[in-house]
Amino acid sequence: MPWNSDQWRRDVTDNIWVRALRRKQLHPLLMRALRAAVATAVEIETQPFRAPATDPISTSLAVEQSARARAILAARDRLPQLWNEWRESMVAALTQIVAQAPEHDGTDPAAQPLRSFN
Repeated sequence: MPWNSDQWRRDVTDNIWVRALRRKQLHPLLMRALRAAVATAVEIETQPFRAPATDPISTSLAVEQSARARAILAARDRLPQLWNEWRESMVAALTQIVAQAPEHDGTDPAAQPLRSFN
C-alpha cells in the first residue's frame, strides 16, 4: 500500500486514535471531534511533496523553494525516525487531551457540572 494512500492515512489515524484512547469511554460528540482532528492532522502532515509546476515568480520564491527542497533531501535519511517522532508526539498530545475528558456514563453532558482545569 502506498505510504500516502487514503487507506494508509486511515490506518495511521486509527493507530494514533486507539493508542491514545486506551479504552476510555468519551461522549460520542467529543470522540468524533477528536478523531476528526487527528484525521485532519494526518492529512495535512502526509501530503506528498510536489515540485512547483511553473517557474517561481520572484527570486525570493525561487530561494524559498530551493531551501525547502534542500531540507527535504537532507532529512530523507532520517525520515523513519522523524515519522516515528511525529506519530509519538501526536499520541502523547491526544493522550493528554483524553486524560482530561470525563468518562461518558450515558448521561446528558449538559447535566454534568463543568470541570475546572486550574
